[in-house]
Amino acid sequence: MGMRMKATGREPILYEAARWSREKEFLYWLCRFSSFGAVPVRRIGETLGRYEDAYYIEGIELKKFGIVKREEVCRKYDLWKGQFQRMQEEYYGLTERGIRFITPLDQEYPDKLRNIYDYPMGLFVKGELPDDSRPSVAIIGARNCTGYGKRAAETMGRELAENGVQIISGLALGD
Repeated sequence: MGMRMKATGREPILYEAARWSREKEFLYWLCRFSSFGAVPVRRIGETLGRYEDAYYIEGIELKKFGIVKREEVCRKYDLWKGQFQRMQEEYYGLTERGIRFITPLDQEYPDKLRNIYDYPMGLFVKGELPDDSRPSVAIIGARNCTGYGKRAAETMGRELAENGVQIISGLALGD
């Protein structure tokens, strides 16, 4: 058994390894649902007690719990269940690409993130997480960045890294 943290990050909870792995599969599936942000995903876990249980309820139940406001999202949620197996395969394929999926339930989830209201429910980590004792900066880009913007970001990132600042990038493409 390993110790894991609840989504609140305040109380330890014990999970057996197989149960823990299964819970992360369902959390990954929820995080990949484009109609949910971090707060609804967190509220699902807080309300139901397990992310796995989210798969077994109807979308309209999320509306009754006050997690979802629009019935359109409830319908999309019900359809999203059909993508669980594909998301499960994608989740297990992350390891082959050297990517870890880290959640607030994991001990290694950054404490600095736990202190914000809409902290991410899943981080895709390639490499190492930042060292909390060293300064960090996130470089956020634009989807259709100009050549100048790219050069400026590269220059700033290089200069900061050469001076001991950790660079954090979400690597998101946006939509």
